[in-house]
Amino acid sequence: MGAWGIGIFEDDAALDILDEINDMDEDIVEFMQQIFDYAMKNSYLDYDESVSIVVCSALIDYKINKTYYEILIEDYEELILLIEQTEIELLSNEAVEALRVVISEKSELSELWKENDDDYPKWRKNMLQLINRLT
Repeated sequence: MGAWGIGIFEDDAALDILDEINDMDEDIVEFMQQIFDYAMKNSYLDYDESVSIVVCSALIDYKINKTYYEILIEDYEELILLIEQTEIELLSNEAVEALRVVISEKSELSELWKENDDDYPKWRKNMLQLINRLT
């Protein structure tokens, strides 16, 4: 796991996924819809799938709630402007359901964090706060 902190964007995979989303030619909201649907239809999420859900959920959180994520403000202003507010609001419930899978035993990301006795409770609390903001 290439994480150096419990923050959503303190992870190499999260930054890679954010760059992929930023470079997408396709509809970003459609991509988010697909990743959230995937979480609901599969019995287990691998690391990258889980991180994708978290990143997409954080983008929604930023757009709807204006939650401060330094990296989004500094490096991804154009991406944020491309995401339509009304379209993104419709995905918040699906993001919550997908995040619940991410923090469950059905997620490799959760399993990896559980191996760290000190940081797992902080990471989980961070995820639960994100869920609460999107609820």
